[in-house]
Amino acid sequence: ALDIGLTLIIETKGQYTDDADLKAKAAERWVNAVNEDGNWGLWRYVVVKDPTKLPKLLDEHALAKWDSESVAGFANDQQNG
Repeated sequence: ALDIGLTLIIETKGQYTDDADLKAKAAERWVNAVNEDGNWGLWRYVVVKDPTKLPKLLDEHALAKWDSESVAGFANDQQNG
């Protein structure tokens, strides 16, 4: 968990297979359910395909102001580019 109240579930992947897609969808459903409950802080699930980018990803999350709108926007940015 980051000091800003955000808990990240980070998965590193070299190859993205059908099993990985199922696992990612399950993790995203779980994170959405935890966030909707609201009693466990804010959670995010991210997949890192290039481990050398992990420090930058952590910095971006740590420096951001997190609320439900910015989390949704960040998730869309990560998936689209």
